[in-house]
Amino acid sequence: MPKTYYYLESDGQVYLVKKGRTWYFPSRHSEVPCKFQPVFTMPFAEDRVIFAKPILASHPFHWFQKDDLIGRPDVAPIVQKAVNRSLPRAAAKVAIIEKGKVLMVRAARGITQGIWNLPGGLSATGSTPPTAPSAKSWKNWESASNCKGF
Repeated sequence: MPKTYYYLESDGQVYLVKKGRTWYFPSRHSEVPCKFQPVFTMPFAEDRVIFAKPILASHPFHWFQKDDLIGRPDVAPIVQKAVNRSLPRAAAKVAIIEKGKVLMVRAARGITQGIWNLPGGLSATGSTPPTAPSAKSWKNWESASNCKGF
């Protein structure tokens, strides 16, 4: 009988549990630290992985960065395969111009931390091109709309 794993990812951070000397995706609801929304299922010959968006109050800085998991000897092969399948991502950016001013945001984390950018970011795995820019931009617009002078 195939085993089911829960792949929880938030903005490139992945939740894993340690079993012995190896890191795995949680395989039981009791191992999952939060509520989550299933997005899609990744079928594998031996098991299945449910890719899900965790419902969190804040960014999980203490989770693993997905780009660092590939090739680690202490990470289970099923984790490496699933993470590898989810790596192709696109960035979504939008130019919002009002009264001759361009909305810019300063990145709070990631490789562009501290750098001014157009609103946007990485598109989530499973999102479609038409929805990715609008979701990211609206989130940035809401936080920036309270700024003085815009």
